[in-house]
Amino acid sequence: MPDAKVVGHVPVRTSRLDDLTVISDIDMLKVDMQGTELAVFQNARENCARPSTAS
Repeated sequence: MPDAKVVGHVPVRTSRLDDLTVISDIDMLKVDMQGTELAVFQNARENCARPSTAS
């Protein structure tokens, strides 16, 4: 997009999935990060490796 230009900045707070203590069980996680999904899962190794307690 050669005609694209930045018109502003919005600060956004981010967190690693492993740093979120409110997640106890993950059965499914939908991720759409414009091609950086692998980085999301590389930073969620603890939560993704934890066995599910759901039946």
